[in-house]
Amino acid sequence: MGEVIQGRSMPDAKYLKDGKYYDIKAVDVDPKEKDHMSFYCMKCKIKVIYVQGKTAEGSKPFFRKAPGVPHVEGCYYGKKKTIQEVIREVGTADGLLYGVKPPLSVQRQSEIGDEVAVHPKEKKPPKERNPIEQRVNKDKKHQKHLFTVDDLFHEITDIKTQEPALRSKLFNKLMGKIYYPYSEYSLIKENHQKGKLRTYFFTAGKINVFDQDEYYSIEKGYIILHGKGNDNIKLRLFPFEEKISVQLKKLRYKTKSVEKKKWEFIGAKVQFRQIIEEDDITYIDLDLYEYDLNQYMYN
Repeated sequence: MGEVIQGRSMPDAKYLKDGKYYDIKAVDVDPKEKDHMSFYCMKCKIKVIYVQGKTAEGSKPFFRKAPGVPHVEGCYYGKKKTIQEVIREVGTADGLLYGVKPPLSVQRQSEIGDEVAVHPKEKKPPKERNPIEQRVNKDKKHQKHLFTVDDLFHEITDIKTQEPALRSKLFNKLMGKIYYPYSEYSLIKENHQKGKLRTYFFTAGKINVFDQDEYYSIEKGYIILHGKGNDNIKLRLFPFEEKISVQLKKLRYKTKSVEKKKWEFIGAKVQFRQIIEEDDITYIDLDLYEYDLNQYMYN
């Protein structure tokens, strides 16, 4: 049986207790107990993870597939929401705005910092049940959040299938706003200088695993990302977590030693650090939260 890499967020899932599966809604999960529970897709029962929504942003908790664990082919949740579905829900894509959710690693740190000890005699607030579905005001702009690099690449692939006028309109909402393709590194610098750079955004580029200095740059705490036609602008990505550094070491070793390739193309979810000018080269330093090997390239 084949597998589906992509997946959409899930409002409910199953959890395993005493060898039996039980249904549970994301809004009913106690965040303090989530690390002691195992969750599974309602449809195909692959392992999924719980993500706590941000109350301040009006978002609710949900489940999503665990990294490296794809949905089984044919699973309803293995297919992400398409532009056509968005249009059916809100009536039009004209007012669509793209947002970028904070990385899961940042959300987890925030959750730990927000935890407050509850006095034994204090009553916990009641769990939210049966959330009321909000009616969309079609006259207002609506926002579609992209959580991961995988979400971005799926969205780009979906946009490419649209008719020309809509395709152009949607690409304009992505490029230079939440996504800077590997031919547009200069826009990162320009938007930073104008104060228009988002807190979190996506970019893409190529890693040179053949050059010895760059191959071992991860030992210095970063990797260098090359763009297209941007020899004087390079990105330096600093892994946010140690596990990302380990993954990058394995990726470069496999690329050079096993696949016998000089370059590897990746997409990345990042945050701005600083800009440094060195020997006629502009280095844009970014914190790296995750990357994806989708071979999509634009521009």
